[in-house]
Amino acid sequence: MGLAAFGTWMIEGYTLYLCFAALGLHVPFVMAICGYCFSRLIANLPLSPGGIGEMEASSALFFATYGYP
Repeated sequence: MGLAAFGTWMIEGYTLYLCFAALGLHVPFVMAICGYCFSRLIANLPLSPGGIGEMEASSALFFATYGYP
């Protein structure tokens, strides 16, 4: 099961990378994968009711920290 979860995170991270490329942002592939994994890990913390907005907020925080718009 761990390998399946890892594969799913890699595919979804690649999708994030492709979304950035479609917007014209040149984010390195490894940075997109790390940003997605960071967001998924933060989303596992029970910070808000129902987990509303945790993925979006942590993703914005991660990429803003590294200077991406």
